[in-house]
Amino acid sequence: MIQKSFFLLFAMLCSCAFLGRLIDSDLEGIKKDRFASSTGHEMLKILFKEDRLGYIYENDFFVKKVWGGNIVTQAIGQNIEINYTRNDFDKLKLLLGDDLSLGPELEAIDYITLKLEDIKRHELVDFQPLIEYMGKDETETLKKPFVVSMINVSKFSVEAYQKTTGEFGAVYRPYPGITLKGSTGTSGKKEDKQTSYNVFIGYKLYDGYKWIDNFQNMPKVDIWIVEPKEDELINRVRARVKGSLPYYSALEEDYKNKLSLYIMTQNEYQDDWILQSKVRIDTQGYFEGIVKLGDLEQGNGHRYSIAVFATYFKINREVNSKIPFLPFNKGKYVINVKRQDDF
Repeated sequence: MIQKSFFLLFAMLCSCAFLGRLIDSDLEGIKKDRFASSTGHEMLKILFKEDRLGYIYENDFFVKKVWGGNIVTQAIGQNIEINYTRNDFDKLKLLLGDDLSLGPELEAIDYITLKLEDIKRHELVDFQPLIEYMGKDETETLKKPFVVSMINVSKFSVEAYQKTTGEFGAVYRPYPGITLKGSTGTSGKKEDKQTSYNVFIGYKLYDGYKWIDNFQNMPKVDIWIVEPKEDELINRVRARVKGSLPYYSALEEDYKNKLSLYIMTQNEYQDDWILQSKVRIDTQGYFEGIVKLGDLEQGNGHRYSIAVFATYFKINREVNSKIPFLPFNKGKYVINVKRQDDF
């Protein structure tokens, strides 16, 4: 009997201590710190169904997507559990939005546990400005912080608990008065537990000015186009572009490995520049590439501008194939030709 009473007293003390931890006045900071220390990311105030990688983040808003690159996904291999007391329910409601319904008997709930499972990190690597933001007027935009990594959970669940007082003190029991809708994915219900799937819950920023400063400190290169000649008549759709980098041998090896040359063309009747092939550079600094001047159905008799420009990153063709201006660069050379087909 003494042992049983001691056990119940111990359980009651643990329950009270646990409640004391839950109602810490700095609970929101504790939750954020725990999430940040566990994942290396800030916790989102509102969950997203799609990532915000490459978005400028300003004044607590994801303003617009300015950066692109490749996305690498990696499982972190851990689960996180975060507790919300009644004073925190508004924050939980803000986080889950319309997916969470706390029901009419909100006062009956003492705390809610949010469980995050199967956590994955989605990281933007080899990131670069989207080519439409490479104009000189966009430099200040590119210097702003942007999202370089996000945390996604394959499964998250919400459980509510109600405090009941018995003969030996407070006991916390599961309470079924909450509903978690499945707009973020498939949703399942198991009495006192609501589960949904696949949502982004954390983010990490990168200061764009670091990328800009690094790019600006990279050396410029001189570019010469030797074929075709200025104002030359091209008698076919495709044309070969040849040239050289006169001081290529003076570049440090690291910059040679990063250097990329690209060709863009602009039809005199169109505003946009069209990205063509990446240029092949040999060990002596001579380059060669192919351009298309219109197509078989149209473009004959038109004048074209052909530009070869240098940069130190690989351009993402899926989003950077057509722009109204030449991107900022580390050297460029522009000529004009006319397409005049032979019949």
